[in-house]
Amino acid sequence: MKIINTTAKRKIESLTHRKRVIQGGTSASKTFSILCVLIKQACRKKTEISIVGETVPHLRRGAIRDFIKIMIAKGIFVPARWNKTLLTYQFANRSTIEFFSADQEARLRGARRQVLFINEANNIDFESYYQLAIRTSEAIYIDFNPTHEFWAHTEVLREADSELLILTYQDNEALPDTIRKDIELNRTKAETSAYWANWWKVYGLGQVGTLQGAIYEDFEVVEGIDVSRAKFVATTLRPWSLSTAKGTACSSKNCSTLQASRTKTSQTNCGPWGLQGLGRSWPIQQNPSPSRKSIG
Repeated sequence: MKIINTTAKRKIESLTHRKRVIQGGTSASKTFSILCVLIKQACRKKTEISIVGETVPHLRRGAIRDFIKIMIAKGIFVPARWNKTLLTYQFANRSTIEFFSADQEARLRGARRQVLFINEANNIDFESYYQLAIRTSEAIYIDFNPTHEFWAHTEVLREADSELLILTYQDNEALPDTIRKDIELNRTKAETSAYWANWWKVYGLGQVGTLQGAIYEDFEVVEGIDVSRAKFVATTLRPWSLSTAKGTACSSKNCSTLQASRTKTSQTNCGPWGLQGLGRSWPIQQNPSPSRKSIG
């Protein structure tokens, strides 16, 4: 196997901020290129590097397999230096690269490091990222397919020491022509299909997409609502009722929910947690009285 110096790798090497968010589509060589950069750094000077994924099986199928493949291709892999149990490789200069999963609580709050790489970060929660980040003294690499917006966009990229790099399959000169053609075929499908339009946006162009199967797609997250100016419409709690009822209405003291079906609508008064009045039914009122007492 020959390691090609791709555009993706050169772009990643040019990043200078502490937090390096690498967003990209399919076959963009995000993970592979980041690993090449980290291996190069480990060879140059003593560095402690942690590579974190969702689970160990996930790491074995992806980042670990690519790591060993790159090391062998470069002719620097020494089997005796690879600890299969701890998933740690120690270089001749005593640099170390370790692999572990975000579901290992003790590892998240354990040893410190110079460099952190969170692989497919959209599968990892923000708290796990934060516990790792505050124990990392130098660079932090974050890669993912942008299927939807998450903490990398809403938290990390709002910080001054962060930068965003978007990669696509066109940045990967090592990509076989057969795969390239398959990817580009979906660009045509995107012209007539909402599914393929979203797929092409995420995996073809490396842009943030929309969660597939979402019932409400056009919404905005706000800091708060002025309850005194809110108008009650209707609401539902149960996911299977979403096709027959829309809207939400809550106040700080009381949250009334309406479960709608084709034949009847039942109201429950839940307060913050409990449920009362299940099974009772009556017509929905357009403007229910605020003073109405709950029925036990």
